[in-house]
Amino acid sequence: MPEILSHTRDMSTHKRVYFYGIVPSMGLPIEKLLAENLGKIFAQRGITSAAKAQEVLRVPKSTIDRAWHCRSMARLDTLGEVAAGLKVQPWQLLVPDMDPKEMPTLSGESAATPAKQKPPASPTTVGQVDADELMQLISAFSHATAPGREQILRMARSAPKEDASVGVRPASNKR
Repeated sequence: MPEILSHTRDMSTHKRVYFYGIVPSMGLPIEKLLAENLGKIFAQRGITSAAKAQEVLRVPKSTIDRAWHCRSMARLDTLGEVAAGLKVQPWQLLVPDMDPKEMPTLSGESAATPAKQKPPASPTTVGQVDADELMQLISAFSHATAPGREQILRMARSAPKEDASVGVRPASNKR
């Protein structure tokens, strides 16, 4: 029998929309996860009551109280308002084992971590130029627009000149 990863139940009233569900593969019901994470964030920021949270977040006290104490799940638009008041993204409030001091980020959005770049090929450090890299460079140059080619050539001309007698290793993958 296949494992059931998530379930939902929806009910509507004229005042609130309830949504009960389990975040797939995370194991905690959404409302408990939200309540736990709000508790961590509020504790870290010194927010001790729903009234104080209302002042900071500009969200009704009753809404904050229900979400914080796991009485019902906030609507998605309310979750967005709470997140905006906390200056985080709504999805960050639903990450299990969240640390409020180091909020989770998407892998591509962190500006604090510079992209790891391969150092330029140099006879003193590498010894030989990889044929695959050379083919990628030729392909990029041949598909570039005129301004792009000029930029590539400018970069090549400004690079430090090294011994040009460097050999080229054969490509590791035959095509």
